[in-house]
Amino acid sequence: MAKILIVDDEYHAGHADVLAYRQMLQIHDLTIETNPKRVQAIIEDLQPDLIILDQSMPEISGCTIAEWKLKNYPAIPIIFTTGNTSREHERDAFAQYRALDYVAKPIKPAIMELIIKRTLEGKRYNGCHSIAVIEAYSHAELEMTGVEIYRYSSEMVDMNSVLSRQPGVVIVQAGLSNEELLYEMLRGRADCPYLLSLQPNKKKLGRLRPIKMILDSLNFGAHGYVKLPIVKDVFEARMKSILFPPETIIL
Repeated sequence: MAKILIVDDEYHAGHADVLAYRQMLQIHDLTIETNPKRVQAIIEDLQPDLIILDQSMPEISGCTIAEWKLKNYPAIPIIFTTGNTSREHERDAFAQYRALDYVAKPIKPAIMELIIKRTLEGKRYNGCHSIAVIEAYSHAELEMTGVEIYRYSSEMVDMNSVLSRQPGVVIVQAGLSNEELLYEMLRGRADCPYLLSLQPNKKKLGRLRPIKMILDSLNFGAHGYVKLPIVKDVFEARMKSILFPPETIIL
């Protein structure tokens, strides 16, 4: 049973998100705190396995708590929740506070439940600093300064070839005909890297439902997802948050 701490000043007992969390996380030891002033003491006492943290709170912000946690308990993963989806806030969540994920409100319980499940599996920091991308066609946006990115065609991919490069992250394009099989092959390995799903631009989805595509990828085995079009500085910050341990300072 994992110990999960949720911090949000808006979460009164009857709040819809609270009810959803209690339903989805009933097999875990769940603590919900609405007063950010008490959070440091709770973390010291509880030693949670995961912290789900509202980024913007009065008096003491989630960012201040995350900064303190990073200095004192760097190994505890954080998922930020936020009503502010600005590029700067998302970039800082990864670059400065080393969050593992950044989830926009309102919370979608089915997606959040799977993100929490994958986070608790603990796949992170395998010591490898390259990225492998498996895609049906090349996405030029997937570029990153200082980190090697290897590209593979989904139709001709040899998983042994992918993993021989020892990637720290593998990104799989969502909606591929062999998507489930690719995740199955990756997750069957002891050296399985961190897995992300590449979700297409909504304008290109046509009749496909974006929520269903995300749920499918998470159910297949992705630890999280990246949406197109890529915002370069946010993408780089997130990849570095995954590829490098929290003790490593990357500006």
